[in-house]
Amino acid sequence: MLAGDPIEAVEQAHEYLKDSSLENYYDDILLKGLRLAEADRQLGHLDQDRLNRVVSTVEELVAELGAHHDLEATGPSSPDLSSSPGAAITFEGAGSEHALIPEPPTSSISVVCIPGAGRLDEATALVLAQLLRYRGIQAIAEKADASSMSKLLSLELANTALVCVCYLSQPSTAKIQHVVRGLSKRIGATRILFALLGTGAAETVGNASNALVASGSFGAALEAVVHVTSAQPDASDQAKAAAPA
Repeated sequence: MLAGDPIEAVEQAHEYLKDSSLENYYDDILLKGLRLAEADRQLGHLDQDRLNRVVSTVEELVAELGAHHDLEATGPSSPDLSSSPGAAITFEGAGSEHALIPEPPTSSISVVCIPGAGRLDEATALVLAQLLRYRGIQAIAEKADASSMSKLLSLELANTALVCVCYLSQPSTAKIQHVVRGLSKRIGATRILFALLGTGAAETVGNASNALVASGSFGAALEAVVHVTSAQPDASDQAKAAAPA
C-alpha cells in the first residue's frame, strides 16, 4: 500500500478477504500501512507526490471493495456507554470480529466523517464511512481541509446525528478545541466523536473536548458510532411524533 500501487493493493486485499472480513482487512493491513506512512510523514520522509499516491491507492481500494460481501457475521455486542454519559469515553482497540455484509440504509440518521488534519486522515475517513454504510448507516467522508474553520461553517450537516473527526496523529489540545468550537456553531445537539487511529493515548482529547473518543482501530470507532446512532431517534419518527393527530 505504501508503494502507492492500487492494482497490487487491490489484489492483496481480495486475497486476504478470502479468509477474513473487510473490517479485519482494514484494521490488520490497511491501518498498519497508514500508520507507517504517517510515521514517515512526521519524519519528513513522505513527500507530497508519494503522499498523494498513498491516498489515491486508498481511494481505489475503497471503491473496489465497495461491493465486497463477507461470508458470515459473528461479533461482540456494542460497548457500554452508560457508565459515563455525556463525558469523554474511550474505546481502546475494540478488536471486533464483526464480519460485515453490506446493508441498505435503515434510517435517516447520518454520520459525517471529517479528516482531522491532512490527506492521510482523509484516507481514514473514507474507510470509516464505508464501514458504516456496511452497517446500514448513511455516512459520507469529507476532504482533508474540512476541519478548517471556513469549511466547518459551510458543511452540510442537516439531519446529521454524529460528526466523527478522524486522526492518525495525536492531535494537540489546540486542534481539538478548534474543531469543537467550529462544529459547535453548526451542529446543536449533534454528538462529536474523535476517532484516534494512530498509536497515541486518547486521554488528552477527552479531557480537552468533553466529546466521545474511540481509539486504536476502525473496529473501535465503528462500534462507538453504531452505539451512539442506535440511541438516536430516527428523524422520520421524530417528524411523525411532531405531526398533529
